[in-house]
Amino acid sequence: MDSKPIKIYGTGYGHAGGVHSARPLYEIRGGNVYTTTYHEKGMQAVPWFQIRGNKMVHTSSNPDGMQHNAWYEIRGKNIHTTTHHPEGSTPVPVFKMR
Repeated sequence: MDSKPIKIYGTGYGHAGGVHSARPLYEIRGGNVYTTTYHEKGMQAVPWFQIRGNKMVHTSSNPDGMQHNAWYEIRGKNIHTTTHHPEGSTPVPVFKMR
C-alpha cells in the first residue's frame, strides 16, 4: 500500500528565497524530496533532497549540487534553514509540510 506523499509549501514570511505559494512546491515520497509541477523548475523525475533524520540533504540531482552539510532542518511540520544555508538560519520556518 502506497502512502500519500507529504506536500511542502513555501511560507513566504520566512522563506530565504522569498517564495510563497498556495500550491505545494515539493513533496516527500519514500524519504526523498521531489519538486512538483508548481515549482519554478517544474516537476523533476529525480529527487533534489533526501531525508536523513531531521535534515534535508542535497542529492546529486539538486541544481545546487551535493552539499556536505544540510541546508534545511525539519522541526515538526516546519522546515527551517540551517547555518549552512547560503542565507543563514531562520528563526521562522521557510516551508510547511501538510
